[in-house]
Amino acid sequence: MNNVIYLAGRDQRACIVLVERDPLVRMALAAPLRQAGLSVLEAVDSSEALALLRSGRTIAVVLGELNPDAAAAIGREFAEVKLLVECAGDSPSMLHGDAAMVGRPYNPPKLLQTINALLSQPKIQK
Repeated sequence: MNNVIYLAGRDQRACIVLVERDPLVRMALAAPLRQAGLSVLEAVDSSEALALLRSGRTIAVVLGELNPDAAAAIGREFAEVKLLVECAGDSPSMLHGDAAMVGRPYNPPKLLQTINALLSQPKIQK
């Protein structure tokens, strides 16, 4: 996390945290999301995703590989953040109310459609 640079500005795009271990998959998935107008922060694992959430930046969606503990922590600490979790046999019961599941291989157009649907849902207020 030491190499993250935050730039001040008036960026009003929805911010997504993309959680993916594989750097090539992460880059391939981030590119079409950015081209669609989303702001994408990249995290290697659940710990980095939580650190980004706790940094104070306004984040709308966390997408990708999350362990059940991280998903639960996000649900407790950041009820306004929507989750789009990779389903690798995990139970949907681990997810909080605004969560959705996505399978592999990722289909960028369908993924973008799912993200837009999540973003259009009303936010949960703490």
